[in-house]
Amino acid sequence: MPAPALGLIGLVGTLFAGLGWVANLRLASSLVWGTGWVKRPFLKAKIADGIVLVGLGIALLVSLALTAGGTRLSSYVLTHTGLKSVPGSQFLTPVVGIVVAIAADHRDLRVPAHPPAARDGAARSRIAGRVAGGASASRS
Repeated sequence: MPAPALGLIGLVGTLFAGLGWVANLRLASSLVWGTGWVKRPFLKAKIADGIVLVGLGIALLVSLALTAGGTRLSSYVLTHTGLKSVPGSQFLTPVVGIVVAIAADHRDLRVPAHPPAARDGAARSRIAGRVAGGASASRS
């Protein structure tokens, strides 16, 4: 088989696995937040999962770019301030890049502190009870 055909097969397999992963992630988050699973038509669900997968890919690229940019910026600052020859400064350069990336990732990709808004008060109180680890609000 020619190499481009094998690459295409690998790409399709990776896309299929990624779509399944996003669907399972969506199911898991709906179970965690207690919002219920919404059954969608197959094609509509795969398109929505594809959009999420593209968004996660973009977030990954942004994270990598921030790491590289932070490393380059700290190297530039060390070189222009004359601190590059200071012992330990070569260790500091990648550490600064990683810290910048972690801070940006935390800001952009953090898990919400509260569940999504529910449509009625009873559902909101049940979700809050589950999140807090307490008893369900449906108990009187």
